[in-house]
Amino acid sequence: MGTHATVPRGTCPDHVHDHDEVCLVADGACTIVHAGRARRAEPGTAFLFRAGEVHGYRNDERQAPVLWVVHYRRDAALDAAAPLLAELDPERRVLHLDAARQDAFRGAYLRLLAEHALGGDAAPVAASSWLRLLLIGVARWSG
Repeated sequence: MGTHATVPRGTCPDHVHDHDEVCLVADGACTIVHAGRARRAEPGTAFLFRAGEVHGYRNDERQAPVLWVVHYRRDAALDAAAPLLAELDPERRVLHLDAARQDAFRGAYLRLLAEHALGGDAAPVAASSWLRLLLIGVARWSG
């Protein structure tokens, strides 16, 4: 989990994870590799990467977006509540969020981050709740 302020000509080489990931592109465009396919990503584009999918990003000399990234693991309950997260077709897992939904994404993200920073006995449960709300929100915005 993290916000990544990228730089012109910056890159994250194509790679895979054993967990899922959601990434919101903000404050500029770039090229995102999603499920092995390079595509232009405008600000406000959210990508859902499934475990094992090839992904990464590339900036040209003018591009320096901020990437809001969360890694997570799906379970049966989350898949039932938000089927888009388990969708096999990568094209269906690319969303274009309007300004209000981008703000909602960032708000839930910051609450999730705050729970990680607070620590304590309740923090893992609270962080898990914010993560689920964020992911269910993203899935709902697709429809």
